Order: sequence, then structure tokens, then C-alpha cells
Amino acid sequence: MPFACNTPGGQVQLLDLPLEALDRIEEETGRRWSQVLSLPAFSAKSIITVYREACAVAGCEPEPLTPRKCIDGDGLFVQVPDDLPDMYEGGLPKAEADQPTSGSSGAPDDSGGPQ
Repeated sequence: MPFACNTPGGQVQLLDLPLEALDRIEEETGRRWSQVLSLPAFSAKSIITVYREACAVAGCEPEPLTPRKCIDGDGLFVQVPDDLPDMYEGGLPKAEADQPTSGSSGAPDDSGGPQ
């Protein structure tokens, strides 16, 4: 599951950070953006930098961070479910379950087709 950052302006999914922000994060932390997305709380430098960039995306000012703020409650970084399907068949998303239908084909009653 991907991570999101809780900011004063709302939650920002890290996968939604612009590449320019990820480039700045790489420059400041010395970590690849894929590593940051996988483990944003790797170090204090990583936490501060990712939080600052998430706040910029949310359009809010960063608040001072403490270790308690990073781990209490919902925490600063939380895993969120992605919106990708769980099951695939033949490389295509598989329907979760067949949807119930009314039993009608939708054809007009006076048509010669099946109902």
C-alpha cells in the first residue's frame, strides 16, 4: 500500500507528488524517489523534506515536527489503500463479483428478441 502524508491542509498521497518535488527530495536526502515513496520516515531529513513538499502540494504552511507528532494518532505518514484492482485475469482487471440484474434484456416488450 502506498503512503500518504497528513498535513495541516489535508492528506497528500506521496504518489501524487510532482516529479520536481521528488527531485528536490532526492537532492536533499541522497535517496532515490522510489526509496522515499517506500519508506518516507527513513530519517529525520527524509521526514522533514517529504513533509515540506507535501505541505507545498496541499497549499499550507508546515508546522513544527516532533517525534511524537510523527508517531502519535494517525501519525504523519500513513498507508492508504490504492485504487488498483486486487485481481487480474489475462492482464486485465477482473470484476469483483457479477452485478445482479433485473432479469430483463432491456429490449422493448414488442421486440422479437429474448427478454
